[in-house]
Amino acid sequence: MNIKEEMLAVVETHGPWTAYNIKLADGVETAPEFSGPLFRLRRSVQIISDLTNKPWKDLRILDLACLEGIYAIEFALQGAQVVGIEGREASTARARFAAKALGVFNVEFYTDDVRNLSVEKYGTFDVIFCSGILYHLGAADGCAFVKSMADACNNLLIVDTHVGLDGKSTVVVDGKTYCGTTAWEHSAKDSEKTKQARTWSSLDNNTAFWITEPSLINLLRHVGFTSVVKILAPQSSVQSSDRLTFAAVKGKPQKIILSPELENFPDNDLPEKSTLKPHPYQSSGSPLGHFLMRVRRRLARTAGRGAGAYVREAGHKK
Repeated sequence: MNIKEEMLAVVETHGPWTAYNIKLADGVETAPEFSGPLFRLRRSVQIISDLTNKPWKDLRILDLACLEGIYAIEFALQGAQVVGIEGREASTARARFAAKALGVFNVEFYTDDVRNLSVEKYGTFDVIFCSGILYHLGAADGCAFVKSMADACNNLLIVDTHVGLDGKSTVVVDGKTYCGTTAWEHSAKDSEKTKQARTWSSLDNNTAFWITEPSLINLLRHVGFTSVVKILAPQSSVQSSDRLTFAAVKGKPQKIILSPELENFPDNDLPEKSTLKPHPYQSSGSPLGHFLMRVRRRLARTAGRGAGAYVREAGHKK
């Protein structure tokens, strides 16, 4: 049986690929209707390369909710040892077949609920890749999931997720309040079979919690990540402004030699709504803004006439 025949057998048993076309051989592609440049794949590979600063062969990477395995397989092709966890067996079967067809054997796929993640079950990882799953979980489960990822992460966590914008829903975990938006995943009347068939939805919870950006950053700090950055480049192909990518680093808190008193001032949580205002230089309504505006106008009038002209116009003697 050739690769094309094997792929058709997989499709007959487990259904067709739902996204992310993978070229398995000449004339054999998993989902040609989804072909095109994979900008998010490039973004993810570049982030890992830049922020770990290690050879790929020295990395153990976990891909959570890996769907049909395209990220996990790419990481393995780069040379890493990779584990992919996916909640639906049909998707896992397609991922395993694609890896085998490409001759990639340094990746393992498990059918499991990401909420079962633990160090005891899967060990620890240099990089954990969490894309497109956090916003499918309920509030308490999502926060617990972030804690589990922190426990299993030795260095770098990448979170690609939708974030909530209104922050009207809240959840309290370990005395900390996190805000988000409640979203629907399934109807309460949906059967288990119907839920399983929705490949791009949650496994069982009917509602999900889209945590806000400030709350997500606070949560990542609370569970042990020392630096959290928002990735702006390389760019992603996502067109919605609420889909963001964060990189969280599991470092060691540093003591500041020139300002030891900082030990008594823990890093504050980000507020849900910032009260910061622009620098007065850009705020024409403030007194300082008015003064700076007058200075700019004087500079414009005296441009090209030398510094002496400006000094005289400002009322000073040479």
